[in-house]
Amino acid sequence: MPVTKVVAIGDSFLAGSELHNPKLTWPALFADRYQLEYVCLAKGGHTTQFVIRTLFETLHKESQDCLFVIHWPNALRMEYVDRQHDTWIQINPNAVLFGNEYSSEIQTMYYKHMNSLLGDKWHSLLMISSALQILQQTNHRYAMTTVDDFLFSTDFHNPPYVEFLQHKCQEHVHWFDGMTFLKWSETNKFAVGRGGHPLEQAHQSAFEYFEPVYKKLLDI
Repeated sequence: MPVTKVVAIGDSFLAGSELHNPKLTWPALFADRYQLEYVCLAKGGHTTQFVIRTLFETLHKESQDCLFVIHWPNALRMEYVDRQHDTWIQINPNAVLFGNEYSSEIQTMYYKHMNSLLGDKWHSLLMISSALQILQQTNHRYAMTTVDDFLFSTDFHNPPYVEFLQHKCQEHVHWFDGMTFLKWSETNKFAVGRGGHPLEQAHQSAFEYFEPVYKKLLDI
């Protein structure tokens, strides 16, 4: 079956934060150009755990073949389950700095006593690897990018179990001239919003950059 839908899953970059129109992100522009249905399931400030849950939920119910555009969020972010309400609660550095509706004590304790770059690297690569294993068993197409280039760095926190996952995942994660979207936007001096999100020019250029990649995936 031909792909007729683009599904974007990720954080604020794919959600279109600070854009005049959230449908001006690079996957949305691709869907519009080739008259494909577009569904954005990205949410600002969310985690790798959110991304993989959303992907698996979508795969469970999706009947038509899709192009999944996945942007893996900041590895520093984590989640835990609020047992009273059986809901997932985000832990992220901004919550510690600026507060949110959840316990700042839990957030502070996590970053002070539990969080580590090794753990961030390991957990994120596990998420990417799990997503790849499932997607490769389907007829869906997919393209992945990430906020964090350190996931594939071999200079630090690189025991054999991490290196194993790097080798399994690295060829499936795309870059912008070898950079993350944010670094690429900064290098090209594209305008950013007050919250640090690349704006319309960056997304238009990202669409042009990835258009041939997505066309090849879809045999257009």
